[in-house]
Amino acid sequence: MTEVEQIEDRVLELSPSEFAEFRTWFREALFISSAKT
Repeated sequence: MTEVEQIEDRVLELSPSEFAEFRTWFREALFISSAKT
């Protein structure tokens, strides 16, 4: 099982409010990583 698959499994178990928080965090993480390059 890859790291991405483990993350997907965890996300599927989240409640809608937790998922919204995760999605916000994920967008920020993507934005930060793309801003570094």
